[in-house]
Amino acid sequence: MPQGLWLGPLCFIIYLQDMPLFDSLLTHKYIDNTTLSEPITVRSKLMQQGMSEIVDWSHRNHMKINTSKTKEMLIHFRRKPLDLEPIQINGNQLETVQNFKLLGVWISDNLSWNHHISKTIAKTSQRLYLFT
Repeated sequence: MPQGLWLGPLCFIIYLQDMPLFDSLLTHKYIDNTTLSEPITVRSKLMQQGMSEIVDWSHRNHMKINTSKTKEMLIHFRRKPLDLEPIQINGNQLETVQNFKLLGVWISDNLSWNHHISKTIAKTSQRLYLFT
């Protein structure tokens, strides 16, 4: 389907309806964006199992997961970074990031707004400079 048609997002939402859901993982879907989160203090093996099931589902539905856009972020308030076993998709280790843009909002691993505000100011300044 050509990009930009109003029918595209509707078809994609219908296409995603049989994506597996998990009791212990929260699944957030919005148009062509799906996010998994695990609200516990120490990550279990459930996230890796959930990712494996989604990879299997994507293969059955002839879809390819873009591993360059798929990231892992550990939200925590500790001084030292968490040292956990990385999640893998098709043998590729997911990049662990401190900041990630999700639906236009920059989220930081410490839930601070500083990175989002900095990015917004930089983008605004660039656009204002173009008009002067």
